[in-house]
Amino acid sequence: MLSPPIAKGPHFRQPAMGTEPASSAQLLRVVGGLTGEEVLAVEGGRARTVRELQQVIREALNIPVREQHLLCGVRHLHERELLADVLEGEAPVVTLMRHLMTKEEALQKVAEDGRKLQALPISLRADRDVCFAAVRQCGLALRWAALELQRDADLVLEAVPSTRGQALQFASE
Repeated sequence: MLSPPIAKGPHFRQPAMGTEPASSAQLLRVVGGLTGEEVLAVEGGRARTVRELQQVIREALNIPVREQHLLCGVRHLHERELLADVLEGEAPVVTLMRHLMTKEEALQKVAEDGRKLQALPISLRADRDVCFAAVRQCGLALRWAALELQRDADLVLEAVPSTRGQALQFASE
């Protein structure tokens, strides 16, 4: 069994294996959706909004807010809600589900604005179809394509005309 990630800072602590905190009523437990294992314990969690909790999770676990879906039981939590209003019991638990963007979602985003390629996970920036869609919309999006695709002659040739050659600076040898 893997131990939970170490979280540092004033608002969270690393879950202690096999021990109970002195004041569990002040702690909000965040558990992984698939495993149910505690991944984070947040001090003073009830006084926060869902959005603030998402920021703490981003800082502690390096999970972008856009990929976080938080649940209390089967209820989806919305970012403006105050956790004190939705959490029940003395030892509240929030379930963290991670939503990774699909290729289809990425294609739609970069077709609207090729610069959105920069915010995609590396797995999608390494996808040839996604990068082609991005440089068709904005040739300079080549700068955010994965290195191996910056070496792809066809992709570079797609990017260069709309940028008057400026995209060449992002092409790799």
